[in-house]
Amino acid sequence: MKSAPYCLLLLAWGLTAQTPLNDLAVTRLNSTLMALKGATSLSPIRQQLVSDIMALAVDGRLTFR
Repeated sequence: MKSAPYCLLLLAWGLTAQTPLNDLAVTRLNSTLMALKGATSLSPIRQQLVSDIMALAVDGRLTFR
């Protein structure tokens, strides 16, 4: 189960490489992913993570290559 947070951190790193650093949606996603690092329970963070990823998808900036 420890691999999931590392995958999410890798996703955040990839997103920051593709978009401007001052972008609010990416900043919010990075903040949520960093909160996962020290979290003892993922339940409160799960919905925020989904919301952050959906915000990027709606804007059309979340692309998979």
